[in-house]
Amino acid sequence: MVPRPSLQVRTQGRKKAVCIGVSYGSLPDPKLRLRSTFADVDRIQKLLEERFDYPPGNISVLKDDGLPGSVCPTRENIMKAIQDLVADAKPGDRLVFHFSGHGSQKENHDGTEKDGKDEGSILSLRTLRDFYASTTSIAIWPSDVVIGEAFGDIEGIILDDEIRTELVNKVPDGAYLVIIFDCCHSGTAADLPHTHSDHYRVSHRKGPLSLPNNKVTVLSPKTPSDAGDGESPVTVVSQAEIESAISPTSASTDDTAVEIQQLPTVVAWAACTDPKQAYSNDKGGVFIAAFDQVLRTHDNATPHEALLHAIREQMQKYYAEKLKAKKLKHEKYQELLEKLVHPQLGCLHDYPRLLTSPLSSVF
Repeated sequence: MVPRPSLQVRTQGRKKAVCIGVSYGSLPDPKLRLRSTFADVDRIQKLLEERFDYPPGNISVLKDDGLPGSVCPTRENIMKAIQDLVADAKPGDRLVFHFSGHGSQKENHDGTEKDGKDEGSILSLRTLRDFYASTTSIAIWPSDVVIGEAFGDIEGIILDDEIRTELVNKVPDGAYLVIIFDCCHSGTAADLPHTHSDHYRVSHRKGPLSLPNNKVTVLSPKTPSDAGDGESPVTVVSQAEIESAISPTSASTDDTAVEIQQLPTVVAWAACTDPKQAYSNDKGGVFIAAFDQVLRTHDNATPHEALLHAIREQMQKYYAEKLKAKKLKHEKYQELLEKLVHPQLGCLHDYPRLLTSPLSSVF
């Protein structure tokens, strides 16, 4: 029997990152403007430099702050930053893509989205039922999105299919990519096939990738939708099932084991699952603050599932302090706490092994 390989054979490479914060100051509706995304960029940039030794010169920052020398996070500039991040990537390189801004959902009529949505517009429960046989996808908003005359019309978003095609699929074998999304509906914003929420809740997306039209219908980002709080169906996976899922590797040949080890490692951290919203305060996103604190206070041997649980607990601690001031009944308090906290972890390959792999295996 061939020993089961680790997540990857680690080779030394370059460290590069892109950090994006969008405030949408140019949008006509002040309710769509965000106050704290720049703080998120500063926090992630310092985390990468101080905790993981990313060279400051290798971190590209995009902000719509209007300052001289700033690169504005327009659609064109974001896509260019993505292309530059992976253009000359080699095995052993470690890459990070961070985005803080608006995320939304878009109707999908071609059967490729399981919940009937390309993440670009918020849908009703009826629409969810009508398109239930299709897969969820996400859209992120650049700074130059265009709000149409009709209510909710918007053009110029970046769909998850594009992120998958231009970023994820361009990561070479043996390289590492960590994606960090702090935006609404961000669970599968990178279109990765495997996702994991705390307490071993697993959902598997199916269906071909697509690149729908970039015109979407949006009600309002970061506000409750009439789609309710239902999540995509999940499957509870036991430890035995996890072992069974990876057992073929144990019986593989040496050649197969090496091939598995050399796949690209792509991990995506999200502030929330696809149907949910992300929240922030004057100091930044609640998820980013928790992510930063947990990664700074846990050592490199900490497995990903423990990090996810710690991030969830840190987010719950923040909301618990806010909710206690409202003097709610215990049942209502617990209900709101569960609705507000739902970070998610996704990956491209080798899903069960990622959960037990250490932080050092990707950063």
